[in-house]
Amino acid sequence: MAIVNQDLSDVRVGGSSATVPEGTYRAVISGDDYRATAAGNGRCLHVYLTIITGEYQGHELRDFLTLEHPNAQTVRIARESLKRIAVATGHPTPDHVEDTEAFWDTPINVTVSRVKASGDFGDEDGFENRVKKYEAAE
Repeated sequence: MAIVNQDLSDVRVGGSSATVPEGTYRAVISGDDYRATAAGNGRCLHVYLTIITGEYQGHELRDFLTLEHPNAQTVRIARESLKRIAVATGHPTPDHVEDTEAFWDTPINVTVSRVKASGDFGDEDGFENRVKKYEAAE
C-alpha cells in the first residue's frame, strides 16, 4: 500500500477528452471554479459544461473566462461571455453576477468550434473545442 497524501479537490473527472464536431449543443453548466491564471497575472473562471442530448451526451466541454487580467481586451471578452451565460441561464440579475452557482444545471445552447490546440492541450489529434456562443435553450 502506498500513502500518497494528495489533495484532489481541484481535479475534475468525467466526460471525454475527445473533441466534438463544430456545432451547437444543448448543455448544462455542471460546475466552475475561479482561480489564478497559470502566469499568475490574473484570475480565470473555469466553466465546465456537460452536453445533455444527442450523440455526444455526457461529453464535457470547458470554457475559460479571464475576468481579471492586465489586458483590457481579454477582460472585456470574458465579461461579455459571462453576461451571455447569465442571460442564457435566466440569471435573475444578469447585470450583476455574484454567485455563479445560479448558472448550474439550466439547459442552454452552446456553440463550439474545433481548433488546433496550443501546447500539450487537446485531444489525441491535437485539437480542442472552444465555446463561441451561449444562448437560452428554446
